Amino acid sequence: MGILDEIKKEAERLRKAQEAEDALRSVQERNDAQGLRERMVRIQRYLFELVDHLEVVGWPVDAVYSVPGVGDVSFSQGNYRIFVDNASDPKKISLRFDCLTAESRHYSVTPRALADDFRKFLRSEQVAFSESPIRSGAEVEGALFECRLRVLVSLLFETQEESFEVGVTTHNFEGLVDVKLHFPYQKIDEDWLDQLGHYVLRKDRRLSTLEIPDDVRRQLRQRLEEDNRRRQAEQAEPRKEAGFFARLGSLLRRPAEK
Repeated sequence: MGILDEIKKEAERLRKAQEAEDALRSVQERNDAQGLRERMVRIQRYLFELVDHLEVVGWPVDAVYSVPGVGDVSFSQGNYRIFVDNASDPKKISLRFDCLTAESRHYSVTPRALADDFRKFLRSEQVAFSESPIRSGAEVEGALFECRLRVLVSLLFETQEESFEVGVTTHNFEGLVDVKLHFPYQKIDEDWLDQLGHYVLRKDRRLSTLEIPDDVRRQLRQRLEEDNRRRQAEQAEPRKEAGFFARLGSLLRRPAEK
């Protein structure tokens, strides 16, 4: 076999191996994308059914928030709404609801710094209020507010297409903070949806306490290993040409057959 034929044979072998790897990765990515779409549709369907039933049953849900300048306050949760960007292929699903106090009342908040914090909270939650200053002589020590407190709450479900995950961002649910969670789409099953229902109704404090099944762990580990190999291959790409010529030089330096 001549030197050119040997080089062509090696190049063809490498090309076929790369094509086979690319084809396998493409099939896996299509399957993952389809799986992610199906899970988002299941989340959407579950939330609509949950909200429809809650409107009929009127299930009481209580929540306690630490309100700036006031302290712990009890609220009742309700007025559920769902917003979806595309019903047939949802990329974003938002569940929104309100937490309200039982009635309007007065809140005396001092010193002025805490009154400022309370006022900022009211505006952030779009609460209508009235206020009058609390004075000590000519000095303003705080403010007396009259309002019915409200906390605007949302759970946003988004597709993470690069990692094939469902991202969940809660706003004002686990306290007056934003919490970001990520779940592999394989984890979104009936048990996960049931836990989501418990979470929304505040029967479970955290959605992230669910354990990842062993088969999903294995798939994630395999995917991570494949990604690492692909990154290493991409990093080695600039050296391919040099490696080719090194092999070519080695072939050219071989002693001629006698």
